[in-house]
Amino acid sequence: RHSLPHGSVFPPSLLSSLLFPNRQLFLVGGMWCRQLLRPPLSLRPCSPYRAQSAVAQLKHLLEGELEGIRGAGTWKSERVITSKQGPHIRVAGSHGDILNFCANNYLGLSSHPEVIKAGLDNLEKYGAGLSSVRFICGTQNIHKELEEKIAHFHQ
Repeated sequence: RHSLPHGSVFPPSLLSSLLFPNRQLFLVGGMWCRQLLRPPLSLRPCSPYRAQSAVAQLKHLLEGELEGIRGAGTWKSERVITSKQGPHIRVAGSHGDILNFCANNYLGLSSHPEVIKAGLDNLEKYGAGLSSVRFICGTQNIHKELEEKIAHFHQ
């Protein structure tokens, strides 16, 4: 009986020679991969009481941790911003503008009309992204140009 390590990657040309029982083949990033289908350790399902008990224990543990965070004064509630980022923002549940001292927008560029236009132009030209990491989908020329500019800057 032949076997390959779990998660082996092989070209599609080897597909026909690797059709073993209890194995599933799938395509990832242009390469065929093999995933072992393993039966569960026990064919008996775990009792509903045991499952509920484990969930209840986990819930109790997590509630205790969250109470500890609240008690220490380190709980952070999420603020829902309903305006664009800037020195003044609007937050759901608040009336009027709020001064925003916590953004990484020190120069006000995230709302600057030229930055917005450049972003829109490049969305039109390149789309909203590669939809995966560069080693699977490839690298766009704008990424290579940026890397070259950064490398030149540091010389």
